[in-house]
Amino acid sequence: MNVSKRSLAAILLLLLGAYALRLYRLDGQSLWWDEGISLHLATSSAADIVRDRLNNIHPPLYFFLLKGWLALVGVSPFTGRYLSVLAGLLPVALVFAAAGCWGRQTRFEVERFSAAAWLAAGLMVLSPLAVVYSQEIRVYALLPVVYLALLLLAGRWLDRPQRSSETSEVLAIAIIAWFALHLHYIALFGVAAVGAWGVFVLWRRRDWAGLRRWLLTWMVVGAASLPWLLAVAANWPAVQAEAAAGTFTTEPVPLPFLLAQVWVFHLTGLAGALGSPFVRWAAAVTALLVGGLLAAVGGDWLKRRQDAGEPKGQVGEVLRVAAFWALPLLGGLLVWSVRSFSHPRYITMFAVLLVPLAALLMAVAGSRWRRLAAALLGLCLVVLSVWGLRQYFFDSSVAKPDVRGAARFLETTAAPDDLILIPDTDWSLPFEYRGATPVLMPAVTQSSHDPNADLTVALACTAGEPCARSGHVFVLDYPRGTRDWQNRLPFELARRGHWAATTDFGDVVVKAYQLGARAGPLPTCDAPEVARPTTRFGPLALTGAWLGQGASSDTAVAVALCWRLEEAATDGVASLVLRDPLTGEVVAQHDTPLLNGDGAPVGRWRPGDAVITYHVLPLPPGTPPLSFSLALGVYEEGAEIQLLEARDAAGAPLGRLLPLGDVALGPPVGLAASPYGLCLLYTSPSPRDRTRSRMPSSD
Repeated sequence: MNVSKRSLAAILLLLLGAYALRLYRLDGQSLWWDEGISLHLATSSAADIVRDRLNNIHPPLYFFLLKGWLALVGVSPFTGRYLSVLAGLLPVALVFAAAGCWGRQTRFEVERFSAAAWLAAGLMVLSPLAVVYSQEIRVYALLPVVYLALLLLAGRWLDRPQRSSETSEVLAIAIIAWFALHLHYIALFGVAAVGAWGVFVLWRRRDWAGLRRWLLTWMVVGAASLPWLLAVAANWPAVQAEAAAGTFTTEPVPLPFLLAQVWVFHLTGLAGALGSPFVRWAAAVTALLVGGLLAAVGGDWLKRRQDAGEPKGQVGEVLRVAAFWALPLLGGLLVWSVRSFSHPRYITMFAVLLVPLAALLMAVAGSRWRRLAAALLGLCLVVLSVWGLRQYFFDSSVAKPDVRGAARFLETTAAPDDLILIPDTDWSLPFEYRGATPVLMPAVTQSSHDPNADLTVALACTAGEPCARSGHVFVLDYPRGTRDWQNRLPFELARRGHWAATTDFGDVVVKAYQLGARAGPLPTCDAPEVARPTTRFGPLALTGAWLGQGASSDTAVAVALCWRLEEAATDGVASLVLRDPLTGEVVAQHDTPLLNGDGAPVGRWRPGDAVITYHVLPLPPGTPPLSFSLALGVYEEGAEIQLLEARDAAGAPLGRLLPLGDVALGPPVGLAASPYGLCLLYTSPSPRDRTRSRMPSSD
């Protein structure tokens, strides 16, 4: 098709505007958790990428693409994001082409391109959803590209009268479908929708030759995807464990809230935008306008079907686009039913179709009232896009956790003989930090009894590996929590020393610890200093307890408890109570939900499971360096708190607080203010709330 210079200039101007917007402040935000994972994998070996993804819930193709890109341009947050910038330009061109193809029969033409094409391209340039994920080192900028390309190619092939000769097109469809399936598991819903669409169209037309070729194409896609599928199946327990991490105590998302959040996410690109009253009202008006215009188009479709028997033209195309937008989103609802804290970004692949759909609805409007509704829809979309972009670029409350401040602080504060500990799978700091202090990611799931465990070696300095030789340890932490479900790291540090100070950087904090004793691994639950006569708290059996001794009286006491589940139970909370042995006065109290190493509460344990839980009991300022008695209570949370009676092996009652032993405290270290904080009995967060607040970003 011949394109005028004016049209070509307009197209290039749109692409240039999209490029500028996606490049704007590309390094304005810090590298964050998920981006750190991307850079870490892209700088790992191919075997390590495959091994990591087999233990995860996402396929590996994006990380191979990123690895190749970084090999060409170098490794940095900017270069990693630049690949997403380039990927983010393609949907502008593809939406322009798709809307032009689907809206080819609109009444308004601009230099041989339909009005829908120009409207769609303009909205795509401004789309905050597209801009935000064009600035992340993640796969989400690529997903709309493959979905749009798949729809365009499949539509072109299915509309072609002589499909049997177009082998190159079905091959391209197969390659793109395979590509999509190996980028992200959510692509399965889009690929399935396109495949089912082709079967329906060809079956209805009784095009048996085309149907055979279509089915053969998808059989090839399935066969080509079989190696990865079999590898995942062979490693299914690890995949299930990763998929379930953090989901144990989250509640299902109410459907109305989920629909509202996903809709607002379409319009603003921000997961938390639903909290704005303005956005809620504007999004509601936009939904009404889209729904009203869709209903009007549906009425046109029914009328033409009655008049002509088989409606053709743009009305049918609008409804087809609506179906390819809405139906795969139902798959997203399934994902949320399995992983209720999944991020809305998973649906970016399908959300892109809202742009050409809105453009088609505006371009096809005929009557005066429909043209007015179309104009209002365009205004709402632009206003919400500008709002979302302003929030993303200039509102610090929606910014990613900024580890750069923590990195600069550690570069000037930590010495080479100190140690920096970072959360499991959080690789953001190593790509921002330029200091000489060793940075380690200890595996808190390793046994506390293993003298060769990463954490034990790093804190004991026994193997010549990077460790805390000076006794100073800095811990990178997040107020919203990490994957250390049991607080194992704070426990291990508390039993070797004390938490000395905290430096707050907003969504990131740096905790400074001072170690004293070079404690070795914990004794096992059946060791003499730990094992005790079995005591039952309902279905839970306490088989042992380790009590930290000699803690400074202005710090905290470390306690480890050994449990065995005897029968199915509900979630439980352990309450540690420190008392003066002479007066019985309570000195300190602290409650902790009982979780296993995967973050599962007691209600998800299986009968016979043996679990060690780790506790840190803060001591209030002014506590004297004396010996105190430590007792344990266990309660279940439901409609009411229910304290469980402790019983011995014979079933005799022992009371609701079980004495564990005496704890001797040492002289205070002179902390000006305790950084531990204090919790009163029965006032700490519930297991459900506590676990939800500790959710990290999903890979």
